[in-house]
Amino acid sequence: MKAFAFITVALLLACAVVVGAAAAQSVSDDHQIIPGDRIGPLKIGMSITDAVAAMGQPKTVLPDKKVRGETRYYWFDITELGGNSVTSAHGLFAVADSSGTIVWVAAHYAPQYLTPSGLHYGSTERQVLAAMGKPTSVDNTYVDDQGKHAAHLLVFKGVEFLIYDLDRSETVIVVAVR
Repeated sequence: MKAFAFITVALLLACAVVVGAAAAQSVSDDHQIIPGDRIGPLKIGMSITDAVAAMGQPKTVLPDKKVRGETRYYWFDITELGGNSVTSAHGLFAVADSSGTIVWVAAHYAPQYLTPSGLHYGSTERQVLAAMGKPTSVDNTYVDDQGKHAAHLLVFKGVEFLIYDLDRSETVIVVAVR
């Protein structure tokens, strides 16, 4: 009888460990950046209706000024000044096409979202290049209100890193998945 009780307790403990590990994994999955697929619960190809069900109502919804018919959904506070979006807040945002399908998502000043190799807001350009290799392209067209170079975008397959240059920190401020 004691052997049966011991085996029962051992099995219950083993089940608790497995369930606990699965719960811990699901929490970390909610903050993963998976290139070409998703950031946290926002997935490329999902409907904005499903995104709202997963994230709640966005705090701000704005038309995308660069692409006709696309709309940006921000789950953090943002202010429009002179045609530029200005914020110091952090979180996720998504861009949906005219049919309401998400075409890309981004983590904005949000260090809790990580790539499988650990890259996130605050990672250095050197760390990005060491983990990702050579980018497929680099976009140096990001300027501030005075036309001074402000940032550059490192583009890799399925993921992009916006690197802030003004303070010479050369750190990631936005990670986007397309």
